[in-house]
Amino acid sequence: VDCLTLWLTNLILAERDMTAMAFADQWRKPLFAAARARIDVATIPTASHGFAGHGDEDRLFAIILEAIGELSAWESPPID
Repeated sequence: VDCLTLWLTNLILAERDMTAMAFADQWRKPLFAAARARIDVATIPTASHGFAGHGDEDRLFAIILEAIGELSAWESPPID
């Protein structure tokens, strides 16, 4: 079993942050197709890399709560 399949992974990107925009540009390339199939990406409409803008905290909290809900419903795959 690939160790990456044992973990749920979510990425959170600031839509207008230059670092996040550069990452997203690379993320869409074929090299990352397999990773995109198993990694969820959420975005927050902010330029703040640290999600410190007005309203970012509420959106970040909602994304985290959603991920926790997914985690509680997730079953670990068997280890070979």
